[in-house]
Amino acid sequence: MKVSPTTRAIRSALAVSATVLALAGSGAAFAGTCSVTGLNEVTCTGPFTDSVDATVPVINLVPDLTLVIDSGAVVTTDPGETGVSSTWGGDAVVINYGEIDTVNGDGIYMYSDETATVDNQGSIYTYVGAANVQALDVTAYYDATVSNSGDITAYAAPLSSYDATAVQVLS
Repeated sequence: MKVSPTTRAIRSALAVSATVLALAGSGAAFAGTCSVTGLNEVTCTGPFTDSVDATVPVINLVPDLTLVIDSGAVVTTDPGETGVSSTWGGDAVVINYGEIDTVNGDGIYMYSDETATVDNQGSIYTYVGAANVQALDVTAYYDATVSNSGDITAYAAPLSSYDATAVQVLS
C-alpha cells in the first residue's frame, strides 16, 4: 500500500510526540510519606510541598502524638502555608531532623491543650512578609518546651515593617 507524503509526515510527528511524552515521565511529583513507627509515633520522610501533618494518616492524629520529621525530609510549602502544624493536643511532641522552608507561614506551628514539646535538630527557614509569622510558634496550656541544636532563622526584607521572630514559646 502506497502512503502519501502527508500521511507519512503526520505519522512521523505523532510518533515523535509519543516518544517525547514517554521520555518526559508521568509529570507526577514525588511526595513525602509518613508511617507509624511506634505507639503514638509517626515518622515522615521525603520531599513535602504541603504541611507535613496533611500526610499523617488521620487515624494517627490523636492526642499525645509524637511526630518525627527525619533527616531525609525537605518541606517547601506554598506561600502562606505552614511547614508543620501540630494541633492534636495532649502531650504533643514534634522532633525535626529535616529541613523546613516556608514563606509567610510558620515553619512549625504547635498548639496543645496540655503540653507541647519541640526538639529541632534540623533547619527551619522562614521568610516573614506577613504579620504573625514565626519560624517556630509553640503554645500550650501547661508546659511548652523548645530545645534546639539546629538552625532556626526568620528573616524579612530590608526595611520591612514585619517582625521577624524566630522562636515564640507561650505557656
